[in-house]
Amino acid sequence: MPRIDVDKYTSMDTLTGLGDKETFSRKLTYCISDNSPESTIFSLIMIDIDHFKSVNDGFGHRRGDQILSEFGSRVREISREKDMMFRYGGDEFTGILLGADKDEALQFSQRLLEKVSGTEFEGDPPLFISLSIGVSQFPIDGLSVKDLFDAADRRLYAAKRSGRNRIVALDDPDHYENITGIESRLLGREKELAAFMLFSEEAGDKGRGFFLVLGPDGSGKGCFLDAAASLLSLSDYKLLKVSGARTDLQVPHSTIASALGCPADEDAVIDALYCYAGVSMCLGVFLKDMHLIDRSSIEDILRFYAIYPGWMV
Repeated sequence: MPRIDVDKYTSMDTLTGLGDKETFSRKLTYCISDNSPESTIFSLIMIDIDHFKSVNDGFGHRRGDQILSEFGSRVREISREKDMMFRYGGDEFTGILLGADKDEALQFSQRLLEKVSGTEFEGDPPLFISLSIGVSQFPIDGLSVKDLFDAADRRLYAAKRSGRNRIVALDDPDHYENITGIESRLLGREKELAAFMLFSEEAGDKGRGFFLVLGPDGSGKGCFLDAAASLLSLSDYKLLKVSGARTDLQVPHSTIASALGCPADEDAVIDALYCYAGVSMCLGVFLKDMHLIDRSSIEDILRFYAIYPGWMV
C-alpha cells in the first residue's frame, strides 16, 4: 500500500489518506497568490465517483467506506510527489497538479481513470467503479479561485452529462451527447434542456428532486416532458408517467393506481411502486396536469421515497 504523506497536508481525511476540504481551500488560494512559486502554472482537477450513492444504498455505508479507502490508495499510487489530492466531500475529490499544464493533467486523469476502472474493488461484493473528471488550468481558465474552480466544476458535470467514465477539459456548451432526435422536439428550448440535464444529475446524486414545467396551453410542455423522459431513459432511469383526470379527483389514490394498474389503496400503491422500480436505483415519475391528480396520489409518491430513499427522482 502506498505511503500516506502526512507532511504534504495540514489536515487529512483519515478514510482516504488524502488532504481534506479545508486544506484544499488553503492550498488552492496559496497557489494562485503572487507569493506562490507555483503561481505560474498548475492544473485543477475535480473528480466524482460515478453512481456512488447506489453503492451506499445497495450495499451499505460500510461497503461504501471500503471503496473510498481503496480509491484513496489507488490515487496515491499514481500521484507524483508534488501532486496534491484531496477529498472534497462524500464521493467528490479534487487535485492540484503543480507545474502541470492541461495536457499533463489529462495524462494524469487518464492514468487515474484506468487505475480505478480497470480493476475491480475487492470485497463483498466485488465492484467495478468509474469516474467523471473535470480539468482546468491556471491561468488560462481563470485567475481567481472561483473562476478556476467553476471551470473545473462545469467540465465535471459535462463529463457526467455525456455518459460518465470520462474526462472533460474544455467547455463546449453546444455539445450534448446521446440526444439525437431530441433536439428537433426542443427547438428553442436549449436552455431548459440544459437546466433539466443538470437537475437530473444533481437529483440523482442527492436521491431526490422535483422539476416543475410551467407554461400556457400550446407552449410545448408536453413535447418538453417527452424529450426529458427520453433523456432519462438513456441514463437507465425507470420511467412512470402519471396523467390526471377530473374523474380521479374525488377518489383517493386513483390517479397513481391507474398508472400502475393496481387497486386504489395506499399499501397496494406503495407495493406496486416498489415492484415497478425493480432493481433500478433511479425512478423518474412524470406528473402531467397536476391540478387533476388527487392529493393522495402525490402523497403516495412522497411516502414511497420516505420508505425507500434512493429510488425517487
